[in-house]
Amino acid sequence: HGYVGCILRVNQFSGIDDSITDEIEAALGMNLPPDTYVQFIQIQIPDVSEQIEEYVRAREPINHDEELTEEQRQLLTGIAKSTAGYYADLQDKGRPVFLDSGVPITESHVYIAVKIPVAEYPDDAQVLAAHERISAFQSSLNSFSPARMNRAETLALWRRFFNIRRS
Repeated sequence: HGYVGCILRVNQFSGIDDSITDEIEAALGMNLPPDTYVQFIQIQIPDVSEQIEEYVRAREPINHDEELTEEQRQLLTGIAKSTAGYYADLQDKGRPVFLDSGVPITESHVYIAVKIPVAEYPDDAQVLAAHERISAFQSSLNSFSPARMNRAETLALWRRFFNIRRS
C-alpha cells in the first residue's frame, strides 16, 4: 500500500502541563486507520545561513537611501555582502562562524509527520478521506498551532536533514 501525508510545523513549549498532555493523548487516541504513522520531531539546526541572509536583507534599504550617493550605497552594500560571504565561507568549511561561549547557534524546530495508509495508487476519494483525517488530527492539537507545510517548505526541511545547500 501507499501513504498520503504531510508535515505539520508546530509551536514549541518550554514545558508541558496536564492540559497539553491530555491534548496529545486525545490526538493520538483518535480513530486513525491501522498503520497510520505519526512522528513528533524536534531538531536543532546548527546553521547560521538564515541569520546571514537576515543580515543582508536588513541592509537592503541602503540601496534606496536617497541621502547617500551611489558610490556610498555601493560601498555599504559591498561591505554587507562581503561580510555575509565571509561567514558563509567559514560555515561551508566547517569552521566556527562565531567565536563565543562554545554554545552552538542553532535553530530549534518542532514538527509532526503524519502519514495515512491508502492504496498504492489512491483514487480521489481516498486522498480526500486521508486529508480529512489529517485535518481532524491537526485541529485536535490547538495548543500547538499546527500548520501544514507546503511543498517548498517540506523540501527545505529535507535539505536541512541532508545538509543540501541552495544554489
